[in-house]
Amino acid sequence: MKPVYFSLLAVVLLIFSCKKDKKDEPEQLPETITTGVITGMEVQIYDTTFSGGYNKPEYFYFDLNKDGEDDIQLKSVLTGSPGMGAFPETSIGSLHPALKLHGIESFDTTFRNLTFSWYYDQQYNKYWKTFNYTFTCNRISAGDNIVNINPAFKLKPLEQNDPINVFDNFSPTSITLRRGNRLPDPPQHIGVNGDTIYYERKIYLSDCNLFPVDRKLYIGFVLNEELLGWICITHSDYTSITVHESAIQKK
Repeated sequence: MKPVYFSLLAVVLLIFSCKKDKKDEPEQLPETITTGVITGMEVQIYDTTFSGGYNKPEYFYFDLNKDGEDDIQLKSVLTGSPGMGAFPETSIGSLHPALKLHGIESFDTTFRNLTFSWYYDQQYNKYWKTFNYTFTCNRISAGDNIVNINPAFKLKPLEQNDPINVFDNFSPTSITLRRGNRLPDPPQHIGVNGDTIYYERKIYLSDCNLFPVDRKLYIGFVLNEELLGWICITHSDYTSITVHESAIQKK
């Protein structure tokens, strides 16, 4: 009986040891989370709206894991001068050296669109012809010329119940959410031919980054290459942002 007893005892000890070893192992975090699903997430509710003023930026800071250090910054401001007008702009940036924002690798393509405008000056019996060059990231007509193409990392605004995977594209960067258009440059005189005076005017549209407005959307992130999470915002116009919540995986 002794050999059988010792054999059973050895099996029991082995099973207990295996269970203990598994219990001591750190639990593996899921590689994918779903926006809006808070199981296993540390959630903070804000429900705060902020908007920048004229040459007076306003900020909103996220301490995602409550360690006393800010991790993400939202910024809103109207920049300008009395002569040039005001240019609204909002942006998001990573403040933590190991925090990266969720998005896609893309390109900014600048197109140049050309139109003409005519004006007849009866007093001087002259024609004014203006070449209007519009520079934009969105093609206006089929004949637009490509001026340049630059690589760019773009945020990927997410809907509720969209997945975020640890192997998605992330970047430790600051990104413009929305930016207002510049005022057109004043027409520049470029020449005369007979009874026609020629001018040139340049118009720049800030449409490379246009975060959707009036929609509750999620921006994903990863911290320390393992902790996935999101912030949830509504961008109402060029400067107003409502911050709803943030969430990060619990370790």
